[in-house]
Amino acid sequence: MALVTGYMNWRFDAHATPSNRLGVLLFCAFEPLRLKLDYHGRHLFLARQAKHRRVLDVGSGNGEFLRRASELGWSATGLDPDPDAVSACVAQGLVAFQGFIGAKGGLPEGLFDVISLRHSIEHVPDMRSDLEHCLRRLEPGGMIWLAWPNPRGLGARVFRSAWRGLEAPRHLCVPSAEAMETMLEEVGFVNVRSLRRGHHARSIARESARIASQRPGLANRARALVAPIVGWHADLAATFFARAGEELVTVAFASDGTNDRA
Repeated sequence: MALVTGYMNWRFDAHATPSNRLGVLLFCAFEPLRLKLDYHGRHLFLARQAKHRRVLDVGSGNGEFLRRASELGWSATGLDPDPDAVSACVAQGLVAFQGFIGAKGGLPEGLFDVISLRHSIEHVPDMRSDLEHCLRRLEPGGMIWLAWPNPRGLGARVFRSAWRGLEAPRHLCVPSAEAMETMLEEVGFVNVRSLRRGHHARSIARESARIASQRPGLANRARALVAPIVGWHADLAATFFARAGEELVTVAFASDGTNDRA
């Protein structure tokens, strides 16, 4: 953990302890793991214009990221519709509110430097509306960070209806990277780009195999058997290509008049 903290301190300009700076050399030498750590910090280092280091986590759950962001020196606020999740955060001394990003009240006044949505955007009935509300709550130049299942990844193609990322009916819409990028631009975000995910896919492949093994047919039995190969190949692909993993990660920015690209 000291090695992990050493890398995270260097990457995110933080001062958490205990820390060992050899972690910088270690994780920079292993690209899949380095990318995984960048993901767990939700790429906060990309928010270079952050003045107040305020981050809002939409769908904050039990507060895992709120704790991590605080350790990285950010003022973290959670938002979740589940009152039990909010209570769990508050019990840990974290700041969290019950509600939705588009609802009146709930959140305190003020703008955020970063708004993150990890596996929450696919649960909402109107993605475009939620993205518009996020844009309104961002500082000029602020960053939105999104992660959701990749419907065009290897796992979706191999496991089909048994793919873990579908999660019907909990997931209302699982867009492609291209569809999400188009939506972000239409809403008014600029500098939209996808990020490489690195190591992450094996647990998704195992869960997809479990689902397939409970279904009839030779094809499903074959899918369950190839799960380790799918996970390995998805991890390898996600290390080199931003849209090839089991999970998509996209960032975009609120315009500040200077960061727009033609």
